[in-house]
Amino acid sequence: MINNKENELENEQQRLLDQKETLLKEILQDILVAKRELLIANQNFNFADNDELIDLYSYQIIVAQSKCDYLLKKARDNGISHSQFSSSNLQQVNL
Repeated sequence: MINNKENELENEQQRLLDQKETLLKEILQDILVAKRELLIANQNFNFADNDELIDLYSYQIIVAQSKCDYLLKKARDNGISHSQFSSSNLQQVNL
């Protein structure tokens, strides 16, 4: 009976650790996507040739930067350090 309870507890702990790891990987992947969106918005802004496009890309830059800031805070709040992000083996995201 005690062994069964111990096994259940160990299984639950492992499940929680797996969920945490999945969450952290998702956050890191979302950061990569957001950084790519910011890069694209900046590139588009640099090539905008009329006032409407300049306005559009200005707003896209603001949105993308806000998204990056939010995700970086979320990563920090979940214990992800810069070194973990830099050394992660995540694939680069292509949009």
